[in-house]
Order: sequence, then C-alpha cells, then structure tokens
Amino acid sequence: MAPSNHRRTFLKKFTLLSALPLLSYAQQKPEHTNIHIKMKGPLDDDLFVFKASPHQTDVISIQQMHNPKGKFLYNNQLFNSSHIPGYIDYDKHLTVERNEILIVMTANERDELYNSPFETKVLRKRTHYKSVNLYCNDKILLPALMPEYNSVKNYPLWFKEGEAGEEGNTIYNYYKLWENAIVQIGLVFNSKSRAKIECFDKNAKKIYTYNFTPNTIPKQALSEEAKKGELNIHPFTEVDNVLNDQEDLEYANNNYIDYMIIYQNNNQYLIEMPYPFMYPNQIYTGLSNNA
Repeated sequence: MAPSNHRRTFLKKFTLLSALPLLSYAQQKPEHTNIHIKMKGPLDDDLFVFKASPHQTDVISIQQMHNPKGKFLYNNQLFNSSHIPGYIDYDKHLTVERNEILIVMTANERDELYNSPFETKVLRKRTHYKSVNLYCNDKILLPALMPEYNSVKNYPLWFKEGEAGEEGNTIYNYYKLWENAIVQIGLVFNSKSRAKIECFDKNAKKIYTYNFTPNTIPKQALSEEAKKGELNIHPFTEVDNVLNDQEDLEYANNNYIDYMIIYQNNNQYLIEMPYPFMYPNQIYTGLSNNA
C-alpha cells in the first residue's frame, strides 16, 4: 500500500530534521580555518612558523637575525630564511586544515658561527635573547620575555647592572639563554579534544609528557613532571632540571628536546625541532576561532 499524504509529509520532515544536526555540524566545522598570527616589536633572534598534519610538517615562514646565507636546513630540506634586524613585524592570516596544527617557535640563534647543522646542536654558551608578545587571533599565545617588562624576575641578564645598553633614551637588556636553541613553542589546535604531547631527547628517550585540553584563551602547558614536583616550574628551567639562575654558573647542559609527538583525535603529529628545545616550561597551547 502506498503511504498516505500525511505519512509522506511526516517522513519528509523527519528526513530534513535528521539532517539538520549534520548540516549544523558542517557549518560549525569547516574543512579549514584562518588563524591570525601577529608579532611586532623586539625579537632577538628568530621566529619559525610551521603547520603539521599526521603525515608531515610544512614550513610556512622562517625569520632569522644571524643567518646571512638566507637558507635554513630543516628535515634535510633547504628553506628560505628572511632576515630581521632584531625587530619583527609579522602579521599573517594563515589557512590551516581541520586535521592540522599550527606551530610557532621563537629561538635564540647565532647560525653564522657554525659550519654544519650538527654543530648548531652542540650548545656552547648562553648569549642574549628577548621577545615581545606573539598574538594568535588577538590573544597572547607566546608571552613576552623582555627584561624591560621584568618578564622573568631574578634571572641573569646579558648586561650587568650599570652596563645596560642604551638606545636614545631607552635602556635595554637581554636574558642570558642558550644560543641556537628554541626558547618558546606555541601550538594552535583546530579541535577542543583532549591532547597529549610527548617530548624526546637526542637519544629518543621520552623525558616529558603533557596532558591538556586546548582552550580559546591560550595557556601554558605544564608537564606531568612539573605537576609532580620533578621539574622546577621556573620559566627558564632547562632539560634535566637545570636552572642557570646565577651569573657565575655556566653549567654545560648538553641535553635537549630533539622532537615531540602530539596525540589528538586518534592522530599523531611528529614535530622535529629546528634547533634544540631547552625550556620545557615554555610550551603554550590555544584554539583556532573555528574550533
């Protein structure tokens, strides 16, 4: 028996109503999203902007202060490096796919002093570093590390008291951090799902783990080791729980984070560090506007 007009109307409405959540989800979850990254002001020395999929990590931009070659070797490929003179004006709207993570890193760098990629991983001395806020969608993703703002209290500076540099009427200084090393990492996710980061040293040993849920307000990711009291929570604590907070201490810390694996939504993302990552309390996470 053919269905009545009333039944046909009911089935049609039911089909449309059933499709509404799917249509709504598709509208809320587009295939890609735009992320606005902005950093303007002092940066001594580098900014790396990558995006990672479960299959690979792509280079979007490399900005460096001390690389006269204008080329940077990452994952055995050469990429262009733009010169910045200790000051950056980066303002980009970037397109990121649903299953990708946007990665921004700042670094202290003296690339011209080394002859090979291997040598840049032989940490020789702590030199001078500073950076202003980096914004993601108008929210601070990477907080400033500026002695002028007293961002980190009671930590050795490049110029000692009475020796601070002067530029016009401005007195400036720098934090004494490892050269050719990543200082801060910001990760921008497209999903609110729970995520995990595992960090590995140069011997492929897992040394730090982070469990967190990305938030629209960017936050510091604190490692499980720091939560347990096994890692000092000072911003400049280094790998192996080294804190070089005395001017006369030059501990030769030759360990570092070489790569990390990020887990979210049954996906895995392998992120190789462009330079050794020395500061496990300097990972920050956020969400895209469309997450």
